[in-house]
Amino acid sequence: MTDQDASGEPGRGEIIRKFDTVLDRVSRMMRQITTRELSDTYGLSLLQLQVLAALWLSGPELEMSSLAGASGLPASSVTSIVDRLVKLGLVERRHSDVDRRSVLAKITPAGDDLMTRFDAWTIEMLERMLSRSDVEDIAVCLRVFTDAEQQIRDTIDIRWPVYRRQL
Repeated sequence: MTDQDASGEPGRGEIIRKFDTVLDRVSRMMRQITTRELSDTYGLSLLQLQVLAALWLSGPELEMSSLAGASGLPASSVTSIVDRLVKLGLVERRHSDVDRRSVLAKITPAGDDLMTRFDAWTIEMLERMLSRSDVEDIAVCLRVFTDAEQQIRDTIDIRWPVYRRQL
């Protein structure tokens, strides 16, 4: 049974189901492309990028607990991920001058450079992905996704990273 309006066009429910299917496929493709780029070019995993990006966007220096909140990952995971990022020279770790029990993570110039290059790659990929769409259609998508994001924020209890760099 199909969901159609009075004119025989697909109804809201059917369009939403199709949207869900396409969004899932595009998300999977983008995740696959991103994972390959991270591994091949930067030697990073998605989780490592998630932590580095949270530090890059929220930093420049954060307490480990704040970094866990900003990345949306458990503190225990962030600790081991930061260990690896320190070994790669992308993050530095130190004790707070105010409270020696508090551990701070700081992105290094190499980490900042990597994130700047990765951010440019991301924009390039989106440009390629949206090359057949005109700016008005992209603006409509932006409005729809911004509204959806706000609806989620308003109605669902979920941890949200606080980023310094906003659109």
